[in-house]
Amino acid sequence: MFQASAQQVNQMIEADVLVSNGASFEEGMLDVIESVEAEGVPTFEAISAVGEVIGYGDDESHDDHDEGHEDEEAHEGEEDHEDEEAHEDEEAHEGEDDHDDHDHGSVDPHFWLDPVRLAESAQGMSAFFAETLEGIDADSLDAATSDYLAELDALDAESVDALAEIGSGRRTLVTNHDSYAYFADRYDFEVIGTVIPAGLDTGDATSAADLAELAEVVEEEMVPAIFADNQSSDDLAQALADEVGNDVDVVELYTGSLGAEGSGAETYITMVETNVQRIAGALS
Repeated sequence: MFQASAQQVNQMIEADVLVSNGASFEEGMLDVIESVEAEGVPTFEAISAVGEVIGYGDDESHDDHDEGHEDEEAHEGEEDHEDEEAHEDEEAHEGEDDHDDHDHGSVDPHFWLDPVRLAESAQGMSAFFAETLEGIDADSLDAATSDYLAELDALDAESVDALAEIGSGRRTLVTNHDSYAYFADRYDFEVIGTVIPAGLDTGDATSAADLAELAEVVEEEMVPAIFADNQSSDDLAQALADEVGNDVDVVELYTGSLGAEGSGAETYITMVETNVQRIAGALS
């Protein structure tokens, strides 16, 4: 787990603005981020601008303003549900800043694997910079934001086309970590299993029985590939593939960081393109 040095903490304290992912993704730095914010440094959580977030263990995505609860109340026929929900929302966010609207204990932080949600975050970040940073060139910021949003829109359309090659019966994912829920939500996949349970950084808690059970799922669903991530060992994924046999491949994806120069994943755009190409190639 990353721990900031004293020099790095001082650099953050001296910064004009601090941007974090949020949803406890910076697990080893939460106290540092809080202390930097207490020093008066404006802070922005990237996930705070995402309209619809996904909780670990959710069957489908939900937003942080309890839209599902609103729908439930509507079906119950309560005429005054809007007033009640507004009061509930106010209570839920009492004492929180505008950029800290998520339950960090349960929210999946990997929103960036969906370019549409990343675009929402980019828009929110741009607005935050415009409101917070004195002397910023607003016109240049708006132009740069618009250009990048256009790139993300094109990336999403390109991803949809590339993944359309995968038939409905093969749109299932088995991954090393529980990190592809947003990708699956956007591109109509189902994550049917993860080697390492959500919230764990290593496979220490993954037992032989867990792997055997997941192997049965992989075999029954005739999954052709297990997707590992570039930041973690793929030993358990390889063990799972060996357990299943039948030429199940282990395919590396870029999940939590960009790739080195020459990897084809040096930028966010190329990272997503590479992941999409590898997923399409493995499942088509």
